[in-house]
Amino acid sequence: MIGSESYLQNCDIFAEHFAEMEFGKGINLLESDIRVGESSLVLLGENIKSHGMKSFKTKWSISDHARLKIGCESILLNGCFYMEKGSSLQIGKKFSIATDYHMALDNYTAITIGDDCMFSSDIFIRCGDGHSIFDVVSGENINSTYEISKGRKINIGNHVWLGMRAAILYHTKIGDGSIVGAMSLVKGILPNNCIAAGVPAKVVRKDVSWSRENGAENISECGYQYINNTK
Repeated sequence: MIGSESYLQNCDIFAEHFAEMEFGKGINLLESDIRVGESSLVLLGENIKSHGMKSFKTKWSISDHARLKIGCESILLNGCFYMEKGSSLQIGKKFSIATDYHMALDNYTAITIGDDCMFSSDIFIRCGDGHSIFDVVSGENINSTYEISKGRKINIGNHVWLGMRAAILYHTKIGDGSIVGAMSLVKGILPNNCIAAGVPAKVVRKDVSWSRENGAENISECGYQYINNTK
């Protein structure tokens, strides 16, 4: 179901049997290729904008029994979602991400992103290894069974800023109001209201808050709910 006042230009959408799609009003999808697998669910809130380019279309590949939810008032430039079987990607409202993003979810893995997050360009988020690894002695799969995969998650809190070319791997949790520096690699737990940078990323400053407004003069522009000490 596509909401009223929606605008789809050069947008190719294909859904398998029993797939469900619900688009809120005011959706604006340009130059996009969206593939939805069997028995999957796609929920797009109101006034979402996703703008691909003729030379590089936005590609959302959503496999069987997967779930994609994006909150209202979100802006996504050209990039890719690759969601394998049974995976879940949930993004809050007022989310923004710049060009060339790449989010990949292996079978049964999950990514949750909170409200009012701001991601820069060339962001890479990977929940899983992408290929199977076996123990030679036992012959057992040691990295991508159902039991292992369903425990692999990424949880990014509200009002988190990811700098250009940041990479986020599974088993990561980032607290509300934090900042990840450009070209940093994150795998692990980062607290709220901190700045983390490096490979691997480490906390370099605590007790910070940030505003989308460059040159802001008053801390209130960060949003009072996000002005907190690091815990």
